[in-house]
Amino acid sequence: MKRALFAAACCAGLLLPSLAGAADRVLFARLGPTRAGIYLSQADGGGERALAASGSLDYDPAWSPKGDWIAFTSERNGSADLYRVHPDGSGFERLTDNPAYEDQAAFSPDEKSIVFVSTRAAGFANLWILDLASRSQHALTTGEGGDFRPAWSPDGQWIAFSSDRDSDLPNAKGRWERLHVAGIYLIHPDGTGLKRLTAKDENFCGSPKWSADSKSLIAYCMKGQDTWENRAGNDPTEDRLERIDIATGDVKAVEAGPGLKEAPFPLSGDTGFLRRDGASQGISYASGKPGPRGKDIRVPSWSPDGKQVVYSRFITDRRPDPVRMWSRDPGIELYATAMLPAVDSARGRFAVASPGAGGSFLYVGERDKTLRPVLKRPDLILGPQWSADGKQIVVGVGSFKGFLDFTVGNKKPGDPVNGGAQVAILNADGSGYRVLTSGANNNAFPSFAPDGKSIVYRTLGPRATACGS
Repeated sequence: MKRALFAAACCAGLLLPSLAGAADRVLFARLGPTRAGIYLSQADGGGERALAASGSLDYDPAWSPKGDWIAFTSERNGSADLYRVHPDGSGFERLTDNPAYEDQAAFSPDEKSIVFVSTRAAGFANLWILDLASRSQHALTTGEGGDFRPAWSPDGQWIAFSSDRDSDLPNAKGRWERLHVAGIYLIHPDGTGLKRLTAKDENFCGSPKWSADSKSLIAYCMKGQDTWENRAGNDPTEDRLERIDIATGDVKAVEAGPGLKEAPFPLSGDTGFLRRDGASQGISYASGKPGPRGKDIRVPSWSPDGKQVVYSRFITDRRPDPVRMWSRDPGIELYATAMLPAVDSARGRFAVASPGAGGSFLYVGERDKTLRPVLKRPDLILGPQWSADGKQIVVGVGSFKGFLDFTVGNKKPGDPVNGGAQVAILNADGSGYRVLTSGANNNAFPSFAPDGKSIVYRTLGPRATACGS
C-alpha cells in the first residue's frame, strides 16, 4: 500500500475526525508546551528539585491529604494517564491505562480513591472515580458539557468541580471564537445531589478548593469576556479570589492583591495562588511572602502542612522537523511539527514555517530527511500551501497584526490593520520569490486553485487588493 502524508493543525494532539479514515500518516501542529516536568520545593521556592522526570509531558500534580503521595498526569507512555509517586521520588506507579485523556486527579480524604477527569465517554470531559485498592473505575458525572478541576471535601461529603455544562459558549467580544465560561458545581461521591453553587450568569469561576472545615470553597472568578484575554495571554486581566459559603452561597472576596490569579489554595492563615501576569509570574501568597517564580509554572499544590509546594514547569520548543508522536489508532502514524504545515502528498514533501535566529524560516522537507530552508524573513511566515504540480509554494508574510493582535475584536469592522501581512509566492527550491499583494490590508492564508492560475486568500482591512497569478 502506498503510504500517504497528510497535514492538519490541532490542539493537544487530537486527530481531526475528517482524516481518521483517509491516511496512515498525519503531520500536524500541536498547540501548547512540548515538554513539562514536575518540581517540588519549599513554599518560598527554595530547594527546588525535579520529581519523577520523564522528558515528556508531566503536569497537574496534586498532593494527597496525608502528604505521602503526589498524583499527576503524564504522557510518558503515550496517552495522558494518571500516575503517583512519594514526595521523595520512590514508589512510582501508573494508576490508569486508557487511550482516553485522563487528567486533574484529586484524592479522597482517606486516600482510598481518586476523582479525575476522563474523556472516555465519547470524548466528553466527565468526572470518574478510581478505587486505588481494586483499580476499579466508574463515571461520576455524565453529559455533553465539560467537567474539570475536581476537589474532594475534607469531610468526604462533597466533590466540587468547575463545569461549562450550563453554558451556551458565547462569542468572544464579537469574534468567531467561543468563550469557555464555567461555574462551580457540587456532587456527592455516590453521584447524587448534583447542584450548581455559583450563579448562572456571564461570569466565570474555576479551580475550586476546600476550606479545612468543608464549609466553604475558594475559587478564582472573572467576567466571562475577560477569559479571552486570559487565554490569549495578551492583556493583564485582573480577576478576584472568592470564598463561597456552601450552605448559603454567600460570596466574600479574598484579599490577594492585583493581577491575574489562578489555582487558589487555602493555607493556614494565608492563601497561595498562581500569578499569571507581568513580571510577577509564578507562585504568590496573599500575605505577600515570596514563592517559586517563573512564567513557566502551572497548577501548584501544597503539602498538608503548607511547608512544601509541587508544581509543573512548561517548556515550549517547537521544532519544524517532524517528531513521531503516540497515536491511539495503530493504523495511523502521527508526526508533530511547527505551525500550519502543508503537504505535497503526491511527491512525499511538506512545507512548514518556524521561528528561528533573526526572524522566521520556511522549510521544505521529506520524511526521514533533513529539512531545507527555502525562505527567511525578519518578521513572520505563516500558512504555506503547495501548487497542484508541486512546483510552487504560496505563503503569508509580514507582521500579521490583524491576525495575532487579539484585541482586534474590540475594533470596528474596516479599521486599519497597522502593517498587516501580504501574500507571496516562490518556487519549491526557494527561487523566484515575489510578493503578490500590497497595501494596508492584512492578507494571509492563501491557497492555489486546482489549475494553478489563481490564488484565494483571506483579507482584513479597509480595502480589497488584487492578486496576480
